[in-house]
Amino acid sequence: MSARRVVAIAISSLLVLAPAAWAAYPKRGTYIDVKLQVYLVTTKNAKALKSMQFPCQYKGADGSIVSGGGIQISKKAKISSSGSVSFSGKAAVYEGSSDKQIRDVTVTAKFSGGKAKGTLTVEQSPCLPVEFSAKYYGVNPQG
Repeated sequence: MSARRVVAIAISSLLVLAPAAWAAYPKRGTYIDVKLQVYLVTTKNAKALKSMQFPCQYKGADGSIVSGGGIQISKKAKISSSGSVSFSGKAAVYEGSSDKQIRDVTVTAKFSGGKAKGTLTVEQSPCLPVEFSAKYYGVNPQG
């Protein structure tokens, strides 16, 4: 095989694979799960999440799922080149109408096709795990 043909095959392979790699990587801006009110905000270069906000859902007295309060994470979480993110650390947790508590939380998410899907868990809290699917809404979404 000629050197020219090898170079042509290499370039065409890169052109096919590059869009797939970029599809997994998030865009700069905000990802929102409207139903759950989950907000994920990326940094300017979209290589990390700069803030995350989640609802605190817990079981009511009748056994139904109730939303009250929320979880706010203001520490950066790096996004890998494959579009996944994992955060374990402290966060401000508002359980129902109670005062702020500092709790250990874990967030895992995967970015793909303009969405972020993942889970949040809060240790030693009545807040139930949250499974979310957030859609990209741009740099400055207006509500």
